Amino acid sequence: MPIYVHEQASGSINARIEEYERVQAFFHQFLTSCGANPLKHIIERPFKMDNWRNVTYITEDDVIFLGGKEFEVVYVPGHSQSDILLWNQETGATFAGDHLLKAFSVNAFIEPPNPGEVIRPRPLMQYRNSLERVS
Repeated sequence: MPIYVHEQASGSINARIEEYERVQAFFHQFLTSCGANPLKHIIERPFKMDNWRNVTYITEDDVIFLGGKEFEVVYVPGHSQSDILLWNQETGATFAGDHLLKAFSVNAFIEPPNPGEVIRPRPLMQYRNSLERVS
């Protein structure tokens, strides 16, 4: 059975040591630029290579069949850059993950720019736009 993951997560799934080091360097620089000491605020974790198998990358408007029903992929970045929800237009059934939570608002994580880019995502603005979209 495939594991469905938004294509935005392709860089972090089975990431190599170079990607781990790029992300670590971003957070060290980010915290330093905010006047914080990265050594006090980053828990250094050793690199560990994952081995995800049977991954199917999906994107906005793809259709996945679950329980014999069609679910449209809706890209809803903000909490993370790879958040999706699955929506069945016929029934209105939706799998929303942690994009929508009943009791509280989710965190919008600071993330580094995508590889090869300079500007990092603006997760609070993305999250707001995603909420407006799905409302």
